[in-house]
Amino acid sequence: MGGPRWSHRSHPNFMGGPRHSHFYWPTGRIVGGTNAQLSETPYQLRLIIRKPGSVTNCGAVLVASFNIQFALTAAHCVNGATASPSKMEVIAGLHNLKRKTGSEQTKNPIRVVKHSRYTSGNSANDIAILFFATRFNPTSAVHQVKISGWGSTSIGRPNSQSIYPDILQVLTISTLDNAECQRRFGHLGTITSKQICLLQPGVMVGSCTGDSGGPAAGIDSNGRMYVAGLSSYHLGGCGGGRFPMFYTRVSAYISWIQRRVNEFKNSQRIQMEDRYS
Repeated sequence: MGGPRWSHRSHPNFMGGPRHSHFYWPTGRIVGGTNAQLSETPYQLRLIIRKPGSVTNCGAVLVASFNIQFALTAAHCVNGATASPSKMEVIAGLHNLKRKTGSEQTKNPIRVVKHSRYTSGNSANDIAILFFATRFNPTSAVHQVKISGWGSTSIGRPNSQSIYPDILQVLTISTLDNAECQRRFGHLGTITSKQICLLQPGVMVGSCTGDSGGPAAGIDSNGRMYVAGLSSYHLGGCGGGRFPMFYTRVSAYISWIQRRVNEFKNSQRIQMEDRYS
């Protein structure tokens, strides 16, 4: 099991699924992590989605590429809610859920684009883009590969008894080569090149409920930050140790992201032209 080798030379700002018979959809917790330091994970966003009778919390990651700023998250987080971006709230600079530091910035997306080939209950193409009318203020770079999120830090408790921290949790974890991941866990389903397989054998650590859509981030050989993956699903539950976590490999979707970004930019340009014509 080697360290992460995630990079995409053309688009260093990006880091970077398949159908499985047994998988767990996280809705947000880092198990076995530690409290993040202030500004340690400045790319981390908190995504709050208000639906009739319920509120969903997910993670997201702030990205600047193709001359525009936007956010990436898991498609399963926004599934069924893409028509109402005004019901979504995205918070940047959030560290402690109970104690504001003054660095928080909150925005509502103006457009949410889910991958057209994503279907509910299927882990393939678990990626979505959030677009905003105005930019978040710039943030600093990240220095290690981390999984970050809020949510329960406990294992094996009913949801009503789960322990949810107020402070953002972070965890450095190893990647497992996809071929080895397929060899060991392929009986549970096909593992594709569009996924990143993360595993810390025998150690009860990992992302889980509420961390969905949150990033696995790293730095490339030139010291530039990139987003490797988006938290998608788990085999065997939260922080299981025996089974891997799977992240959507963002580099596999760069062409799709660029097309959607260009469509958004063109639509905004047309709106501006119509407004002043």
